[in-house]
Parts: sequence; C-alpha cells; structure tokens
Amino acid sequence: MLPWHFDGDRKTVEETEKRLKSIITTIFPDFISRVVRERKIIVPVMNGNVLTPAQSKPHRPDIACPTLIGLYWIGDTVRGDGCSGDISFSSAMKAADKIMGT
Repeated sequence: MLPWHFDGDRKTVEETEKRLKSIITTIFPDFISRVVRERKIIVPVMNGNVLTPAQSKPHRPDIACPTLIGLYWIGDTVRGDGCSGDISFSSAMKAADKIMGT
C-alpha cells in the first residue's frame, strides 16, 4: 500500500510493488509465474468519504478474530488504515502480515 504522503516517488512505488509481489508469492507460489501481462497504473486518488467518529478506527473490530485463532476479518469496516476502499486494502495487507507472521 502506498503511504499517505506518497508524492509519486518511483522508489516508493518499486518498494511497494516488491512487497506486494512477495506477499502474493508467499500465499500463491505459482501465481506470478503465470501472469501473462502486467499493466502498472499509479493513481494518486483522494478519497472523498468522511467517516463519523463512531466509525473511526478505534471503534472497528480488529482484523484478527479474538475468539477463533486463524480467522481474520478484512474489508472497509474493520481496523485497517485509511478511509473506505483504503481500509479494505490495508486490512488485507495487515491480515497477510499476520498470517505470514511478519
């Protein structure tokens, strides 16, 4: 996931892409080798959604289920970073980190 302060820096894009591909390869070992074509698009998007205080991060459920070991919640209503779609992506990355123990 690109950081909030992302300003188009190529090195940041390369590091983020490397991390994502590493995670994908760990979870799906044969996936990257089967990719036929890649199309990289970097779009700095400003999310226009505004959450109410009751919807803020401290009030959302954690990504790791507290009662069932190995069950993880992902999506835009859990304790990921950001707002709206960013929360979904962030929670997926956090779940992958927890699964891989990183």
